[in-house]
Amino acid sequence: MTNRELYLIVRNFEAKYPKAARPSLERYLSALWTVAVAHRDREPSIGELVEWLDGAFTSFAPDFDPEWLNNKYDASKKGFDGFESLILAQIVDLRQMDETGQLRDEQRYFGLDAPRGSRWYNFDTIGYLECAVRGVYGGYAEDETIVLDGSGDSEIVEITEFSWEDFTELLACGQFYE
Repeated sequence: MTNRELYLIVRNFEAKYPKAARPSLERYLSALWTVAVAHRDREPSIGELVEWLDGAFTSFAPDFDPEWLNNKYDASKKGFDGFESLILAQIVDLRQMDETGQLRDEQRYFGLDAPRGSRWYNFDTIGYLECAVRGVYGGYAEDETIVLDGSGDSEIVEITEFSWEDFTELLACGQFYE
């Protein structure tokens, strides 16, 4: 799979899942975490990533667990543990930003600091996923919103490997890539 193919798959989620049918980003990440936990003992593939990203729109999302409040992202953790550390921290951030009213701020897309200090720029599922892929892999074309190099196009590359560390990087870019 190329970065362009991955980007187009994610862009197509917007048409596949109408806005009214999309879960909140907190619920989506909870469902994604639930799907990923079942595969924690091995590295994911890029094909599985696509299945999991798609499936999390309609998968079971557990209720918020107050124990997650004790979790803070630990960048020293690797593999699944690093992925889990970040996704649970993001779920907590989103929950707390919702409770404090920050997610209703019309200016939120200019960036918000979560109560625990993490910076956020993406608060809806589609924007989060699109920025995640753009931030890590690129894959967009000149006629699309973002332009980072002189030609306007992102280089097309084959994604030959994928790991929990890559998944963690995707989550991070989903949060703060603009």
